[in-house]
Amino acid sequence: MDENKEDKRKGLWYKLWDHRSLKEKQRLRSLIPYILYGFAVFY
Repeated sequence: MDENKEDKRKGLWYKLWDHRSLKEKQRLRSLIPYILYGFAVFY
């Protein structure tokens, strides 16, 4: 059962992230600090 959960999680990760192109990954990754900063300020 645990292995099945692991597979589902990998599938979700793949859907959200792995299929994206390298350029898109870099663009999204560069946004993360801004998102965290904005959240910190908002919080």
